[in-house]
Amino acid sequence: MKISLLPRFLLGDREAILELAASRWTILIGAIFVVSAGFAREYDGEDLINEPWHALRPLGASLASGTTLFLLVHCAIMLRSAKADRKPPRIDKSYVIFLGLFWMTAPMAWLYAIPYERFMSPVDAIGVNLCTLALVAAWRVALITRVISVIYGVRAAPVFFIVMLFADAVVFTVVTMVPTPVIDVMGGIRHTDRDALIASVTFTLVVLSVLTAPIWILGSLVAVGWLRPDWRVERSDSSSPRSLLILAIASVLAFLPAMVVTQPEQVNRRKAESMMLRGDVASAFDFMSARSASDFPPQWNPPPKLGYREREPELTEVRRVMEAEWPAEWVASIYLEKMGRFLKQDLLYIGGSLSWAQVADRYEQRGDEQLTEDQRAIVQMLRDRDESLTQTDRDALDRLIRLEAGAAEASGDAPSDGT
Repeated sequence: MKISLLPRFLLGDREAILELAASRWTILIGAIFVVSAGFAREYDGEDLINEPWHALRPLGASLASGTTLFLLVHCAIMLRSAKADRKPPRIDKSYVIFLGLFWMTAPMAWLYAIPYERFMSPVDAIGVNLCTLALVAAWRVALITRVISVIYGVRAAPVFFIVMLFADAVVFTVVTMVPTPVIDVMGGIRHTDRDALIASVTFTLVVLSVLTAPIWILGSLVAVGWLRPDWRVERSDSSSPRSLLILAIASVLAFLPAMVVTQPEQVNRRKAESMMLRGDVASAFDFMSARSASDFPPQWNPPPKLGYREREPELTEVRRVMEAEWPAEWVASIYLEKMGRFLKQDLLYIGGSLSWAQVADRYEQRGDEQLTEDQRAIVQMLRDRDESLTQTDRDALDRLIRLEAGAAEASGDAPSDGT
């Protein structure tokens, strides 16, 4: 089993597929490659020093998905096994062969290790990451279709529909279960450009998965009738796995040097987020302020993450802590931007990225509502402390304050506390 076997397999070479399928070492080597893929995904995304299990999540996920796909494909093929010249072996033996080959697709995930966030803008980085994800997903569907076609001796076209049925179900499950920015169809939630892109792609994937599901279901039912299995794998231990095994182990160890740079950032991130999520905002700010922005991951978005399903702690508490003791400027700038977006969301319930002048204009047109105590405090804090604002923005915030005062004077009452 030479190292050249891996790229040949990843390109769908028939002989490479059959050679790997014949070896009893394939499942072990594949499992190591899956662990390597876990490091590729998480070496700069999770605190692996304190939570090493993150690197093993792909192993558990691929075990579940590989098993599900195997049962779907194997059962469909066994329905037609009566016409087979050579039937697949017992289900346990077929499963080990299939799972080993399924895991051997893991090196595709090495593409996820490219740290786009370190040399691209947030929007560009997430866009390229999404393109990489799409490339790997399409490559994996094509390769696993080819693998099934080769080892079971069936045509690729009917197999493709079965694989796509499985892939469509996985996509729908993942995008509806994994935390992503919530999509408000009325546009009430003000996302960052990065989160807006994620929300848009998530919504598109859900719609496409639902709309194409009937195609894959009907196609799979028709495809079963076209399957004519002819099992091609003959198990053998004639080739030494040493070269490929060494490559698999080296692919795991190769991430250790990069982790020297990325893991201190992730340790700091996890500690700060843990403090924030348990409500200890003051300690989190002290911890963050004692360090520079470069001590945390690039493009880090600390809690609360506006527009996500969970939002803890409340920005009201964040504001109170900032009023009591102003954090480091890089920390303050993050939370002032969050409070600005949150205030626009509270004041207006329409979509788009509005300037403060537009917000003041539209709020003035409504003319029948007063700012709450929290809203007034945020407006004043932004007006006094946000150095990123232009003079036009500050004038617009002054208008909001004057509108509030005018509304209170007209009503003859002090502004009410709407919290």
